[in-house]
Amino acid sequence: MKMEARDRGERGQITIEFIILVGLFVLILIGTSVPLAFWTTDDAVDVSLVADARYVTEELGTAAEGIGPGGRRNLTVYVPGYRSQGTVGGKPLINVTTTLGTDGDSLTTRVDITRYHSDGTLKRSESYNFTRGLPGKGWKIYSGTTLGNVTEGSGRSYRVLVGWRNINFTRL
Repeated sequence: MKMEARDRGERGQITIEFIILVGLFVLILIGTSVPLAFWTTDDAVDVSLVADARYVTEELGTAAEGIGPGGRRNLTVYVPGYRSQGTVGGKPLINVTTTLGTDGDSLTTRVDITRYHSDGTLKRSESYNFTRGLPGKGWKIYSGTTLGNVTEGSGRSYRVLVGWRNINFTRL
């Protein structure tokens, strides 16, 4: 009889030790995987926005190559950008701005991504630049009727008229 009681006690102790070990393993797994999931989500959004900006650059460059003197081409493109609703110290927690411009010979695109922690400290600030050559020299970009760069901070579609040596953006 005493032998059976002791065997049951040892089996109970082994079960409890196993449950404790599995619990610790689960806590460690959750403690490392949840923060990684948040970082991965931020990175996936950033990659998507940068890929959209690069696509616009290539789309406009390709349209410009197919135009000769007197030619025109209409396009509708999405220029990425984003500002979070949440702010800290008057600044959005997440701010993505895309700027399209030209140096006369090529189309240049810059994507600035800034993220802040909820306490206002800088979490991450990155910039990505793309350049696409344009045929000939003397290219100009207009935002509506204004000569200059197109800067988008909230992500919008634009109607673009690509003419000989000029690109005109109209926000939709």
